Amino acid sequence: LIYDDTSSTCAWPEASKRKCDHSKRDVLDDGFSCPEGDVAGPDGRKLPHPTFAHPDDCQKFYICR
Repeated sequence: LIYDDTSSTCAWPEASKRKCDHSKRDVLDDGFSCPEGDVAGPDGRKLPHPTFAHPDDCQKFYICR
């Protein structure tokens, strides 16, 4: 959800007139960045917050939005 100035409420991006032109992908110090586009789970469905294993610590994960 994003804040929609015209309705003064939160709305789904496709339902809002607000455009996010300055979105950027963060790159962490270890070089990881979330993939662009949708990520599908094992059943082929889109994951809303996909997780990716940390390369050096099996107790840590990256969570993308």
